[in-house]
Amino acid sequence: KESAEENEYYTYLKRANMAIYYDLTGEALRWAEFGAMPSRLPLEFSQEYWLADVTCDFLKRSAKTDKPFFCFASFSRPHNPWMPSAPFHAMYKPENIILPPTHPDDWKNKPFRFRDRWHDPKLIFYYPRMTPSALRRALALYYGLISQIDSQIGRILDCLEQTGLIDSTIVVFCSDHGDFAGEHGIIDKGVPTLDGIWRVPLLISAPCCGLPSGIVCNQLVSLIDVMPTLFELVGLDVPRHVEGRSLMKEIKQPDWTGREAVFYEYRHVKTVRTSRYVMSYYLPGEDFARNYDHSTCWATGGELYDLQKDPDQFHNVYDEPEYLQIRLRLTEMLLEWFCNTERVHRFSITPRKSGPLATYDRFGLTPEQYKANYMKGHPYL
Repeated sequence: KESAEENEYYTYLKRANMAIYYDLTGEALRWAEFGAMPSRLPLEFSQEYWLADVTCDFLKRSAKTDKPFFCFASFSRPHNPWMPSAPFHAMYKPENIILPPTHPDDWKNKPFRFRDRWHDPKLIFYYPRMTPSALRRALALYYGLISQIDSQIGRILDCLEQTGLIDSTIVVFCSDHGDFAGEHGIIDKGVPTLDGIWRVPLLISAPCCGLPSGIVCNQLVSLIDVMPTLFELVGLDVPRHVEGRSLMKEIKQPDWTGREAVFYEYRHVKTVRTSRYVMSYYLPGEDFARNYDHSTCWATGGELYDLQKDPDQFHNVYDEPEYLQIRLRLTEMLLEWFCNTERVHRFSITPRKSGPLATYDRFGLTPEQYKANYMKGHPYL
């Protein structure tokens, strides 16, 4: 990860004598109530406002040229901590927040991996500690932060209007994942099978390409489809190695059902989702890089939900006999996808300053020690 000194947003705050508010070292304060509290930063110094400013500056410069441009404005929040600035920190009243439904036995039929993770009293996010009133207070701030982001996206769209770019620009809005926001009695992310994490908005506006407005598609799509869709919209050939596919057929025929399933993964958990079923399989040894004594390595297992009968995903039917054939078919689909797309995992044995291959530094290990531990714990070696 880049240091604070290399972070452009931090540099911006430092020049404005506001950098003191960037330091959230006090973990007790930061996670006082699941990472939710009003921000001390005024709105005009928030990360969202700064990003909108930078994006608008880029758009204004682009409007002065005839060159095509691509702009990726990535808002890192509403990832926690949920810390909206005024007036958004008070936009939603906790007493008006409607909590999602829960089930008393929800976690009893989940794999050990998540029963263990979310019900460990040593964890900061110990969810049995989350009372309804605490959750409402946290969600009120979460919703406020979403509205804060929405206001800055509005500034970017206004800039497109003001610069005259709106009629010649394709706009895409999406997210990498969602948040449970109280579903299943939890917040944050991490359970890969549940829809609260993977069903995210995808909005496309392209009047310059003849794309009509108001089309709603409820078919299965994936974020890897965004790039080939953009390529087709602007008349470029999609490279053959691209795994996604253009969504123009779904856009032109919203009822077209050409895709049987989508796939996603989180660490060692591989998931397949059809229109009716979603199933995850847990590969062994996910925590080998952190638990060298292997005392807490999680067992394999899986989750399977019948979304027609159980849309809230409360009842895991992975081991129920009547779903055996469904499970076998989904497993076959998952294995086919896995074989077609999986890449060999590589670990660095030389020091790295940044990136995922530098993780051995977190454990105080030499590269040789890290390599030895990795090989020892690898489930397939």
